[in-house]
Amino acid sequence: GASASQARLQVGDICTLAEKGSVAGGPFALVVLDPPYALDASVVTGLLEHLREHGQLSPQAVILYEHAAGANGLTLPAAEVIKAKTRGTTGVTLLRWGV
Repeated sequence: GASASQARLQVGDICTLAEKGSVAGGPFALVVLDPPYALDASVVTGLLEHLREHGQLSPQAVILYEHAAGANGLTLPAAEVIKAKTRGTTGVTLLRWGV
């Protein structure tokens, strides 16, 4: 695990930061996404595409995406769904990037 000196807090709109290539700490091997359910999957897809474009995703990165059970999934041709589960109103999808 990471020590407190290795952790970093970055404040701001993650979508804007990713679009500008300003997300600190990458490339990331694990990305955990738990956005508000009202946020459309296309916005989350755009976030991941921007991270990729700016070298912020490790090859084979694992992405955990929590979303409303009935919502559209992520449209990522470069990612493979490893597992998807729903329980009640919540869905969770686990993907591997770069497959």
